[in-house]
Amino acid sequence: MELDDLKVAWQRLDRQLNRQNQLNLEVLRDKKLDKTRKTLRPLYWGRIAQILLGIVTIIFAVAVWQRNLDSTALFVSGLIVHAYGIVLIASGGVVIERLTKLDYSAPVLDIQKQILRIERAYVTGSWLSGLPWWLMWIPYSLGLASLAGIDLFGEAKGSGWLIWSVVVGVIGMLLTWLWYRWSTSAVRPERAARVNQSLAGSSLTNARRLLAEIEQFEQEDPLPR
Repeated sequence: MELDDLKVAWQRLDRQLNRQNQLNLEVLRDKKLDKTRKTLRPLYWGRIAQILLGIVTIIFAVAVWQRNLDSTALFVSGLIVHAYGIVLIASGGVVIERLTKLDYSAPVLDIQKQILRIERAYVTGSWLSGLPWWLMWIPYSLGLASLAGIDLFGEAKGSGWLIWSVVVGVIGMLLTWLWYRWSTSAVRPERAARVNQSLAGSSLTNARRLLAEIEQFEQEDPLPR
């Protein structure tokens, strides 16, 4: 075989290998992205459930403050619960909006950035809806009792229960926040990663892992330019 023929054959083989590598990468990318979609579905439906909970919370809150217009404490309790329901709906809606706009056809790096924005919205929403529960159970309890015809607020004033509940709640919120700041400080990167991963939840953690696998495969087998 002539040298020129050998070069042509070698170039043809090289092009075939490049096409095969490209097909392999596309197949792997499609499989991983399909798994990513499925991984994020529980997060999506979880936020739908959160929005429904927010709607139920608002309906409950309206019933409370409408029936207690003559009681400042119970009226304010209803408004607080009403505001909390709005927070539930808004934080859930932000996550859903970002999930629905997630562009799986974009480069992996761009998808990772979108996932990071979703994660930030999710974690922020978790803090806004979770941390206040150190205190939120108080207006909930007062509201439920009022709908049942029980003046829990009047009983609480006499026993000092309400004051101590607020004090314990404020201390609990403060300690929880201080623990988070301590756990996620820059001097504890491994612990910070574990804490943030637990806050992000399994759906987002698995999605980031799948995207990292695609990125690693692309780096190991880069496509021809």
